[in-house]
Amino acid sequence: MKKSATISQRAVVLLFLCFSTVSYAFELGEPNETPLGKKYESALKVLVVPPKVLPPSCRLAREVQTSLIFPATTNPFATDDTRLIAFASQIGFGRKHLDDITVALSALYFSGSASSEVGIWGLLFKSKKAAMAFSDLLKYRTAFIKGPLILTVWVDSESGKTCKEVIENSLMNDGFKLLPTKP
Repeated sequence: MKKSATISQRAVVLLFLCFSTVSYAFELGEPNETPLGKKYESALKVLVVPPKVLPPSCRLAREVQTSLIFPATTNPFATDDTRLIAFASQIGFGRKHLDDITVALSALYFSGSASSEVGIWGLLFKSKKAAMAFSDLLKYRTAFIKGPLILTVWVDSESGKTCKEVIENSLMNDGFKLLPTKP
């Protein structure tokens, strides 16, 4: 009886550690280390701004604190999990949308000493027509479109604004068009 209590206690401690708010640093892998990363390599490359273009204080994240909200294992990251596609659609574009989306994409940058985060959310649609139909639904969001790919860039504080602007300019230099925001 005492042995099973010890096993139960260990299980409780393990579950607590897994689901507690305590976080630890996690090194992100390269996208080509995953099957989806290999499959969507060209779309993921768009999310990587060359370091020579970025301001000195802005860099692609290589290590992050663990997060149960969006479990990216690489940076940039691609997922075909419908729950994560819905999450990226809602958080990044203000609409929970699943129709005609192949994958959701993300990339995370740090500005300064990791005090400010700048990120990119992306949705890759099955066709340019489907992407355009989705873009017609957007309101109050700055988004960029190129073919079947729609991206938005976000920043969590004013100190990352320059990094965000450089990323947006890089997207436009790569052929993305800024979608007009609607009132």
